Amino acid sequence: MKNAIDALAGRGGRIMIIANAAADSGVEIHVVDDGPGIAPSIKDRIFQAGVTTKSSGWGVGLSLTQRIIEDLHGGKVVVRSRRTGGTVFDIRLPPVGKKKKSRGVFRT
Repeated sequence: MKNAIDALAGRGGRIMIIANAAADSGVEIHVVDDGPGIAPSIKDRIFQAGVTTKSSGWGVGLSLTQRIIEDLHGGKVVVRSRRTGGTVFDIRLPPVGKKKKSRGVFRT
């Protein structure tokens, strides 16, 4: 959310949060914005510590987010660009008490 708000700062836009029950009783969360998107040059590294497009900050927010979702909760987080502009972060969390090490590709 914070990154989406920062990306839209001064230009307006929309941020949507969509949550759905997953087939295995887990949850899927999608954070969608219609901002400028993520530059292709950093998209593959966006979850690495120190990667940022901002003039200030350390670039650790998405790295920590990924570690919390994947290592602590056994989920999965991926980023993708929207065809109409903007960015989507897809988060998949397993059911409570069913922590599994996430493998494979996130399916939406």
